[in-house]
Amino acid sequence: MNAPAEPEKQSQYKPNQTQFQYELPINAQKKSCQCLSYEGTIEQMNPKIKIIIFPLGFAAVLFSSAGRFDLLFAWAYAIIFGISIIVSHFTIDPGLRRERLVPGPGDKDMLTRRLILPLILIHWLIAGLDIGRFHWSDNIPSWVQAVCISGTAVFLGLSYWAIRVNRFFSPALRIQQERGHHLITDGPYKYIRHPGYASGIFSLLLGGLALGSRWAMLPICACIVVIVRRAIIEDRFLQQNLDGYMEYSQKVPYRLIPHVW
Repeated sequence: MNAPAEPEKQSQYKPNQTQFQYELPINAQKKSCQCLSYEGTIEQMNPKIKIIIFPLGFAAVLFSSAGRFDLLFAWAYAIIFGISIIVSHFTIDPGLRRERLVPGPGDKDMLTRRLILPLILIHWLIAGLDIGRFHWSDNIPSWVQAVCISGTAVFLGLSYWAIRVNRFFSPALRIQQERGHHLITDGPYKYIRHPGYASGIFSLLLGGLALGSRWAMLPICACIVVIVRRAIIEDRFLQQNLDGYMEYSQKVPYRLIPHVW
């Protein structure tokens, strides 16, 4: 009499067990989707926040080291610099935007990226200390600073032109095969092979003078050495790995300055 009762208990228990087995993955899936959605939102917001914070960080270093805010040319330089970063970020090709924020694998020259930003920060720090507190070498005439501010804007415009034309303008030295990397010969690339580096050199030089500090030019000189080294390494790498670049380098023989080098 007790034997028939056992299957009934099992049949009553199985639906509950089955229900438990299926409900848990569904609930877990819902939680997982919520987490992925939240993480995706963070990933989308962080780059935008970083791009806005970077020029603000520049201004913070400059003006905090200066200890004052009544510095006309420092404000002009900070505004031009910040506008160039924000505008170029939000108006370039979306694929390039992602590549510039988080470069793909295979970078052949990590050293340049590791050196440039610290040198620029040191440049801003020295400039602020010089023009705001200690006045070691802040005797650059105002008209020279005004001319240099205008020149800085021009060369930052050249950089923006190069980024708009070249959708493979990555900070990493690599062939972006996943993005269909190919040779670019339009825009400023008709005249020099590395307009971005030319813009970087001259905008840093003129920007340093625009801030009004001679001592702040020392880290800029180190930056120029790093950029020239990168241009040489990149040119050699592209000749060996990018289709058509060897012929292009013969047609456009100048790396950074037309009719000079």
